[in-house]
Amino acid sequence: SDYDRSCDKYYEDSLSNAGDFDKEFYIEKEYLYKMVYNNKTKALDAEGVCDNSVLGCCTLRRVPDACLCAYDGDKDIVTDLLNYHSPALKLKSKITRGFDLRKTILSSTIEKLYGEALQLLGYAEEPGSKAYKKIIHLKNFSYMPPGGFIMWH
Repeated sequence: SDYDRSCDKYYEDSLSNAGDFDKEFYIEKEYLYKMVYNNKTKALDAEGVCDNSVLGCCTLRRVPDACLCAYDGDKDIVTDLLNYHSPALKLKSKITRGFDLRKTILSSTIEKLYGEALQLLGYAEEPGSKAYKKIIHLKNFSYMPPGGFIMWH
C-alpha cells in the first residue's frame, strides 16, 4: 500500500486459504501485542505502549515494534489522512491494518437504529437506561480499506 509496506506479507497470509502460514509466529505476536504491550504481564515500566492517542496507538511508537504494521510506505498516513480526519478516524489497533470509526457520526446513528430495532423485537429495557446503553453500545466499528486485514484472521 502507499502508506504501509511492512505488512504486505501479513496481508497475503490473511488471504490464504492454504492454512500454511506460521501459526506459532502469529500466536507469539498476538501475545506480545495483547498481553505484553498492554502491560498485562507487568513487564513494562509504563501502563503499556499506548496512551489513548487521538490518532491511534500505532502512531506513538514507544517501542520499535509496537504494532504489526509500521506504516512505512511512501506516503505519511498521519499527515495525509489521520490529522485531517481526527478524531473521527484513527488507526484501529496493534494487530490490524484498518481504521477505527467509533468516534464518527455513523457510530451513533448505528447505535440508535439498533436500539430501535431491539425495541421493535420486544427488548424490554427502557431507552436511556444503563442496561439499554450497554446493549446498543457499538463495540467494534472498523473500516478495512483495500489491503486491510486483521492479523491471521
